[in-house]
Amino acid sequence: QKLDVYESLLHSIQACHVAHNTERLGILLEMIWQWSYASRQGNGEKSDKEIEEAVEKEFNKIREYLKV
Repeated sequence: QKLDVYESLLHSIQACHVAHNTERLGILLEMIWQWSYASRQGNGEKSDKEIEEAVEKEFNKIREYLKV
């Protein structure tokens, strides 16, 4: 299931580039940034479970946006 999301995300980025849809591309890149940031919050302030939940939450936002 995650692979489907990754493939859809990459396809959407490419489609935005071809169509010069900078607004949608910006939304996708912001969602990727949020997902990436969630995975790097492990500075000792949050437990592994909290980090995992944050990553899953951001991933689900991407999945829902892409309707995968």
